[in-house]
Amino acid sequence: MTRRRKMAARRSRRKPARRLPRVPWRQIAMSTAAAIMIVSLCVALVYALDRPLQRLLIDGDFQQVSAAELGDAIRPLLNGGFVSVDLDAIRDGVGSMPWVARVHVRRQWPDGIRVRVWEHSAIARWEGDRLVNTAGEVFVTIPTDTFEDLPVLRGPDGSALRVTTRFKALGEELRGLRLELTSVQLDPRGSWSIRLANGPEVRFGRRDVDGRIERFLQLAGGPLAGRFSQIRYIDMRYSNGFAVGWRDDEPAADEEGKGKNANV
Repeated sequence: MTRRRKMAARRSRRKPARRLPRVPWRQIAMSTAAAIMIVSLCVALVYALDRPLQRLLIDGDFQQVSAAELGDAIRPLLNGGFVSVDLDAIRDGVGSMPWVARVHVRRQWPDGIRVRVWEHSAIARWEGDRLVNTAGEVFVTIPTDTFEDLPVLRGPDGSALRVTTRFKALGEELRGLRLELTSVQLDPRGSWSIRLANGPEVRFGRRDVDGRIERFLQLAGGPLAGRFSQIRYIDMRYSNGFAVGWRDDEPAADEEGKGKNANV
């Protein structure tokens, strides 16, 4: 094979050179222009809609907080227009007020803000100078001479939910017996006691509290029914009975467990 033929054979065996793909610059430019146009339209729309706020609408069933107080708290937070106003700031500001339990804030087309407020529902005083709501949350400090018609709950720090749960369950049982619960106390040692309206203190102690409450409810609807105004205290801490302290030192005819040691 001649030298020329060998060189030709080598050239024929070489791989063809790869061509780089063509960049679709025209499509990229059109897509970019379209994206810029959409963003510009959105910005223009926001500016067009972000008109100054003219109306503040406040809704709620107010007992402890007035619409005027809410308005005074909200107006400094209206820093922006219809679109740019910070709804979270309004929600947080109103929600931090002592009697406010829940807040809903929304825009009201075309130039307003509507705020809906739900107040806490106080069911008892906590340690005399605070209030506790139906969820067992201590939510506001009060003067000691206010809300005196509410029952009083007492307990160690962090026990409000536990005491409130006991108060609600036992209060419902007692209402069925036409008795009113005015106080529930859990002392630092874990001992429970209650007090009835115009009636006695009832001591349950620390052990088998649910069982002792059940026995007390049976007594309240049976042997002691109608006699609570004569009683100073009922001690349910006896293993096989109970003890009664009478206001006029009347012999405790219904007293059981006499001579037994009280179990705390």
